[in-house]
Amino acid sequence: MRHKLFDRGVFTLNSYMVFRVALNTQGTCSMEEWLLCCRGQEVRNLVQPEYYPENDFIYWHIREVFMGPAQCVK
Repeated sequence: MRHKLFDRGVFTLNSYMVFRVALNTQGTCSMEEWLLCCRGQEVRNLVQPEYYPENDFIYWHIREVFMGPAQCVK
């Protein structure tokens, strides 16, 4: 489910590995609850550094896929 949401641009990561959620996000209560819980949170440290996405891909995802603008963190 989370991978599909990422692919559809519902959320993205910034270059600091912080979750950004699209302002116009709509869906089930559980999906919105999960997204709101993650909004503004940093991705936990990964075991293998090579699992981190390249900055070029993050920038591409924000520019081409993310349905921004992002929600403000409260």
